[in-house]
Amino acid sequence: MIRNKLAVLIALFASAPALALQALDETQLGDVSGEGLGAAYDNVVIYSPDYGQPGAFSLKLNLTESGPEAVIISEYRFHRSRNEIPRLPGETDADYQWRVEHTGGAYGTFVDPYISNKLGDLTNYKGDVFTALITGWPAGDVKQVERSFFRYNLPANSWNGKAYTTTNLTGGGIGGINPNENQGTNYVWGMPASFFSSSSNINVGNLFTKGQEFNNTIAAFDSRMDLAANKFDLHFRVDAITPENAHKTGLNDHFLGYADAIGARFYGTKNMIWADPKRGMSMAMTMGLNMDELRITADPAGAVSSQLSAKGLDAYIPLGSVDQPMTISTVQFKQIKRGQWKTQTLDTEFRTQMRLEIAALPNNPAAVQRMQKGHIFVQSLNFGAAYDPSKPDNIDPEIVTGVEDMYLRDASGTVKATVNDVKHRAFVPRTVIYNEQIDLYNAANPNNKLPNIPNQNVIEIRGLEIQRMVMTTQDLNR
Repeated sequence: MIRNKLAVLIALFASAPALALQALDETQLGDVSGEGLGAAYDNVVIYSPDYGQPGAFSLKLNLTESGPEAVIISEYRFHRSRNEIPRLPGETDADYQWRVEHTGGAYGTFVDPYISNKLGDLTNYKGDVFTALITGWPAGDVKQVERSFFRYNLPANSWNGKAYTTTNLTGGGIGGINPNENQGTNYVWGMPASFFSSSSNINVGNLFTKGQEFNNTIAAFDSRMDLAANKFDLHFRVDAITPENAHKTGLNDHFLGYADAIGARFYGTKNMIWADPKRGMSMAMTMGLNMDELRITADPAGAVSSQLSAKGLDAYIPLGSVDQPMTISTVQFKQIKRGQWKTQTLDTEFRTQMRLEIAALPNNPAAVQRMQKGHIFVQSLNFGAAYDPSKPDNIDPEIVTGVEDMYLRDASGTVKATVNDVKHRAFVPRTVIYNEQIDLYNAANPNNKLPNIPNQNVIEIRGLEIQRMVMTTQDLNR
């Protein structure tokens, strides 16, 4: 079931009225910019029943011309995120799940639409100007924000150039401190000493002041995203068919997996295509993706104990630029015969294949300096059942790494509450676990809320750039 209302804004050749369309030469075409088509989608929802049920969607990809090897993609569902849909009083889990899966969301607005067929000029570091065909997603102008508060060994810098200062810092805390290094008050080395372990009041410096500034930055990003689209959830299933399991009927005899993206939105996503006299058709694209959680489940019955969950995922990936274009071409070469990689036995004839290439970084420091870099942040990982802090006993004991009492503090560092026997989980930073307890406290005490501390990411991949990349297809049935 697919439902949407398409609102279309058309502004093609709107510079002046004309009785007839006329072809533009290259000079005139270079003067055209901005024209294109915009679209905003409302009430978008795609629902497919479970695999094998009536009306279910399935896409089968045969990997060989003969034989059972195949991949089947099914259970495709795309709808407004459950994180934006509150549960109704007395609603059962099954009813809530059905309502979520049938609720549509908005994607794009009249002021921030999906843009296609827009023309614009690109200038490379040599000064060459190209007219590009541009496709932009809602929030395509939004840049990635800094999602790490604590930074290791950066003078006077905790986030975005703002210093977190205190004279009561500790070695061995967040950030992997070397106790032999100078821990000046304008450096960010970690949490104040004994923040988590001491039941006494401590000096927190301006931790919470800078933490609130950091949180305001994240909130401003989320508010800008709210103007462009709702959050969406995506679910699909993948089955792998092999000669060994093709004729077996038991679920445990098959390999399958489920993927769930929860609370996902694109930002900063644009595609550009232009003609380069030296390289032919050239492309560049950027993709920003922010989601509340990504879940991978590998169990025939969908058991939560088989889940891998990445929460707080934010990735910004540039692929090519006007200075380092991405191109598609065809090449001819003798392929290595399938199954003959060890001996490198070549086929007897040349075959035409497709090649995707991102050019080498330009040999120009100024050009390299102005190129965008990619960053990936993951706030925490969960193995096994999704953890609910309000149900502390509902946790897989195999991922528990320790138990301690936690002391919840106000903005001055004064302990206001103690939570006994808090369980620590593998790959979940201590700051995340502390904030889970803060959120529970604030929900129970809405008139006396305590401040959250800035979250530390368990994964930070910074400064991604492609030196050069070549991908060439090969026929698998050879």
